[in-house]
Amino acid sequence: MSSKLKKYTVLFADDDKPYNDTFSKTLSYFFDKVICAYDGKEAFEKFCENSCNIVILDMQMPYFDGIEVATKIREKNKNIPIFIVTNFEDFDSAVKGYKCNLLDYITKPITFEILLQTLQKCEELLNIDDLPIQLDGDKYYDKTTKTIIAPTYNKQLTNSESLILEYLLAKKGEIVESLVLENILYETDKSASGLKNVIYKLRQKIGENIILNVSKIGYMLK
Repeated sequence: MSSKLKKYTVLFADDDKPYNDTFSKTLSYFFDKVICAYDGKEAFEKFCENSCNIVILDMQMPYFDGIEVATKIREKNKNIPIFIVTNFEDFDSAVKGYKCNLLDYITKPITFEILLQTLQKCEELLNIDDLPIQLDGDKYYDKTTKTIIAPTYNKQLTNSESLILEYLLAKKGEIVESLVLENILYETDKSASGLKNVIYKLRQKIGENIILNVSKIGYMLK
């Protein structure tokens, strides 16, 4: 198995604390960060508060079960890989689960071999372009929803803002001339406000120091 997943964050929810603690340690070998939750309500709250790349949910949990959490997550993100873990095989739940576009539905106890197979499937299906992109520290850009994600807020970008940010991301570390960015804005949206105004508003959402001014030339995403 490759180290592709080591760059990403997984949310794991299970109300069995000893099992949660043990399985989380196993997941930490594969992921950069493991976020734990101990009931369905906490799982959904932590999903909303954090930039998660993969979600693993126990079927039976207090407040919301795994399918209910998956359904709520799907309302916010159509593409993030989700799979359900359960103590028993339940056909009806499985059918509901696949309606949520689950990555997989597996039963406990999960052997190391089964975990590897499931994570391998996750690697194969994971669309890297759909994952949140780290901007700076704990700020991320979700390209699918055009949203800036941070621990204390989520901010929606306008079409013009997302257009400029995505172009600067593609040229990260390079100086982009103002004229190039102005042409991109004009070609896409002739009613768009001026480049300086778009940059100003974008900085308010992502932070003042992420987009740098290059005097008399243009801008650069650091």
